[in-house]
Amino acid sequence: MHDGVHLSAWLVRQRAARRRGTLTEDRVTALDGLAMDWDPGHGIGDTRAAQAWQQRLADACAFHAAHGHLRIPAKSYVNGRRLDAWIGSNAPGADKVTSPPTRSPHWTPCT
Repeated sequence: MHDGVHLSAWLVRQRAARRRGTLTEDRVTALDGLAMDWDPGHGIGDTRAAQAWQQRLADACAFHAAHGHLRIPAKSYVNGRRLDAWIGSNAPGADKVTSPPTRSPHWTPCT
């Protein structure tokens, strides 16, 4: 809070006004000059998620290199996280609603 105003709430209102087209161009320019994040859903958190996904991909590729397949045994942990669950939720055709997901045991993200 700054001078009785919640900055985060104010920023939400500015973003909404810009989407509606009611935020004046001079205000857009002023906020751009402050490196305004107009789409905060694509910030640091997304970068970390992308890095985590890349790490899991590297884990899967290492498993594939060692075993020649991605038929990961149930409850297999690599680097402290379940690799079988990650493969199941990222394989082409995986249905995240049903369990277990159907996928080809020959699918590989490493090629």
